[in-house]
Amino acid sequence: MKKMQLEINGDMVKINDILIFGVHDLEIGDDYVLLKKDSDNLIHFIDHEKEANPYFTVIRIKDGARLAHNYRYCNFKPIEIMEGYHKKTL
Repeated sequence: MKKMQLEINGDMVKINDILIFGVHDLEIGDDYVLLKKDSDNLIHFIDHEKEANPYFTVIRIKDGARLAHNYRYCNFKPIEIMEGYHKKTL
């Protein structure tokens, strides 16, 4: 990861200047962070070299619905994250 600065303190994770509470589990890859929050939602951040800040999407685990995203992530399909999450291949 090039620009994402992570701080972990108990169930609180800080990514750059974004605070996320209630994190139960996380996975860190070369250019992504996948957070499992409150046993209900996944938050997927992608760090891209051409962007100043990582872009993200929030996905509800039970049905794969996208709850939120920033505009850089609008074309990404949540099903791909869910399949990777269930197969542990993200």
